[in-house]
Amino acid sequence: MYSSRPPLAYMIYVSRTAHPFLNIIVLFLFDTCLKREYSDVVLQFGKLKRENHGVVDSRVSEKSSIVRINVGGCQFEIHLSSLNAFPESLLGDENKRKIFWNTDRQEYFFGRHRACFEAILYYYQSNGRLRRPDHVPLDIFLEEIRYFQLGPKALAQVVESENLREIKPKIMPNERWRRLIWQHLQYPASSILARGIYIISMAITLLSSITLAIETLPSIKTDLLGLCFSGTNLNGSSTYQFVAGCPRIFSTMPYFTIESICVSYFTIEFFLRLISTPSYKDFFLSFMTWVDILAIAPYYCIVPLLATSTSKGVNLTVVHIFRLLRALRTLRLLTIVRELRSMRVLGRALKESMFDLAGAAISITTIAFLFGSAAYLAEEKDNANYSSIPAATYWGIITMSTVGYGDISPMTWLGRIIACMCAVFGTATMGMVISVLGESYQRVYKQQTYDPNEQEPLLVDWDRMSNVEEEKEQNMAKNLATRSKLNFSISSNDGNIDDHLANLIIKHLNEKVIEIQEIIRKDIYLQMIDNDNQKPADSSVNTSLRYFRL
Repeated sequence: MYSSRPPLAYMIYVSRTAHPFLNIIVLFLFDTCLKREYSDVVLQFGKLKRENHGVVDSRVSEKSSIVRINVGGCQFEIHLSSLNAFPESLLGDENKRKIFWNTDRQEYFFGRHRACFEAILYYYQSNGRLRRPDHVPLDIFLEEIRYFQLGPKALAQVVESENLREIKPKIMPNERWRRLIWQHLQYPASSILARGIYIISMAITLLSSITLAIETLPSIKTDLLGLCFSGTNLNGSSTYQFVAGCPRIFSTMPYFTIESICVSYFTIEFFLRLISTPSYKDFFLSFMTWVDILAIAPYYCIVPLLATSTSKGVNLTVVHIFRLLRALRTLRLLTIVRELRSMRVLGRALKESMFDLAGAAISITTIAFLFGSAAYLAEEKDNANYSSIPAATYWGIITMSTVGYGDISPMTWLGRIIACMCAVFGTATMGMVISVLGESYQRVYKQQTYDPNEQEPLLVDWDRMSNVEEEKEQNMAKNLATRSKLNFSISSNDGNIDDHLANLIIKHLNEKVIEIQEIIRKDIYLQMIDNDNQKPADSSVNTSLRYFRL
């Protein structure tokens, strides 16, 4: 600042050692030079004051249509109009981005991931197209999207292109005891106790299913109908006569005892889920709820039937229902399938490919119908197995699926040619179906999850902070808010605040200049009286320097 002109202190010192008439000339030069020096001081002081208060000179950035952004040491440039097209984002909002303005470098600085910012910058340049670079991890890219506040539309593009699955929030009961019961029964990974309950449930489910399977072995099989009922023909209708003592005999069977223990456990578990569920609507609309009901219902239908049966005849329809209800116990195995990841993936793959599979099924049926009709016309006279077009269509589906039961086969040379063509078309069609299902399975298997409500990790997490840290963050947030408001006020007033501040500084410095001039005049007067005494002059120099430094 003082390189172009001699320092004022040096001029004052020279004036003390020169001729008294020279002091007048020096004083005039000092007055002129001091005004120039203090004009520079005013400008420099105003600039430093704006920097210390974090004030961004908006006129610097707004005059140019190009915005310079520094991300991790890498500089980017973009048109201001491209940023203004997304006013809700961090870079698109002037008040938000001013916090990151660096006055010395005249640019915005962000200590973020540079490779991610290239894609984010292209999002502004392309008017809303966002794609993740291949070399950038997905979790980091999602963090950067949240940090720069690109919004739900940008996030939806990434979710669709990256095949992400949204994590739905888990609804928990309000009461603590219900919440604990539901958590231990519904989420096995939540605790060691929950994992133990899950293992016990799976073991009892397997025991119940294995017991049912063993009962059907020929060497151990005990026909319940032969044990408790005897077939008769009363009045020409098919009935079964109840055998006395059946409840006592049936209750002593080991398989019935095992079944009673298993069903009792399933019943207790079901009612615990019922009283602890956070939503009864979702509970009864769940497929697995009805699986549990159908798994335990047969037992409670069999026991009353045996207890209330008398010597009167029982209709055959009731007996068939009785057999069917016992077989429904195998549905309990679906609870094991529910916890297997491969089966869950297969279920989601089938669900996502439902329309593709439906279209493939329609295509296969249509082709099978055409080949079946042709085979029917070729084999109608010589082959009685092709009795109708529906029967021939059945043959076409079996042939296209490459199963080939052999119950229906062509005998004529024309029919065999049609069969060969049907098999070739079937192989190609089934290959496409399998490829669609396989691709869907791989996509679902590799599918990742994301939480749309998850906040940026670098943002403030108020729940995990101590009181001191929370107060510090709140003060920082207030300072940033005040800083942003001040920046906006300066830019909106077109520099009026800066001019007013400069006028106040000039007024204050002018008062100091007058004081210094008075002191110098007194010192010069004393110098003229006694040229030999240098002490007052030295004192005046020190005093002048002291006031100048103020």
